Amino acid sequence: MLICFSFSAFATDDNTATFTLELWAPDEVPPHDAKHAEIGNSYYYRYTPEVVQFNSNQNRKLNIEFHENTESRYQFRWVTATSPGDVTLLSKSNSLMEIAIDDGDDVSDSIYIEVWVYDTLTYERFMCDPQIQNRPTT
Repeated sequence: MLICFSFSAFATDDNTATFTLELWAPDEVPPHDAKHAEIGNSYYYRYTPEVVQFNSNQNRKLNIEFHENTESRYQFRWVTATSPGDVTLLSKSNSLMEIAIDDGDDVSDSIYIEVWVYDTLTYERFMCDPQIQNRPTT
């Protein structure tokens, strides 16, 4: 029997959401629900929650951190977006990125962000894109 779970979360009252990123290297066996990195040498990843939804289009903040099992091997490198003017990197360390999102959008849609990660053992860089959605404002 195969059981799949999908987790989504809404941003908090201060319009801040947090993703935890878990990673599997090419020599590790990922769980069935892990996603293959679009750019990268057979890396897999999973965000918890799987999707974050914002209820407001103002002052949105996103924190991305590594899962405790992987934070010593990997480092955050940079973040990009389909529309680079919509994303501001507020702060970054090897294990945490704080991002502001301002796309001026008040319709229900997805926000495309690419999170780039560096593997300190293999020296590879790869991309893990989180799922971020706007909910319509009224």
